[in-house]
Amino acid sequence: AVPEGQGAGGGGEVDHDLAEDIHVALSGLQAPAFELAVRGLGSFETGGRVRLLWAGIEGSDPLVFLRDKVESALVRLGLATERRKFRPHLTLARFNNEPVPNLFQYFALNGAFAAGTFNVRRFTLFQSVQDADGTRYEALEHYPLIGFPDAASFDDDPGAEWGWDEDDTAGAEAEDDED
Repeated sequence: AVPEGQGAGGGGEVDHDLAEDIHVALSGLQAPAFELAVRGLGSFETGGRVRLLWAGIEGSDPLVFLRDKVESALVRLGLATERRKFRPHLTLARFNNEPVPNLFQYFALNGAFAAGTFNVRRFTLFQSVQDADGTRYEALEHYPLIGFPDAASFDDDPGAEWGWDEDDTAGAEAEDDED
């Protein structure tokens, strides 16, 4: 979901009251913990230029269920429905105006990439922050999923369980395709 009037991929500023309403709505969501599989490589392009390299998330009914519950909660708050197709993935690299390596050759050699599965115990509300180096994402709050009662007690650093530094921006996210 996106703020009204922003359109697909619009993002935009969210005032403090709406941010608090979003937090309350997400806090009330109940969905089961689940497992995800990482398989395949791909890229998102804009205007014929590669802007993002990703590892795919294999189709998952529980992930779609969670996404639908989150979007329904946000639409009830007045946010517009996201129009872009949901394409869950892990971002591996972002490209601005830098030359992009020959991805076609890389995909031919590594397209069958599989990193196995992992348990999803919680979901996280992020805010995106634009700066001179691009976009970075800051975790605002974690919400436990049913089946992992200790999920809320993780260290407040969302990267701690993965071994990332708190300010590392190369973390995982689910991003909707802009096509």
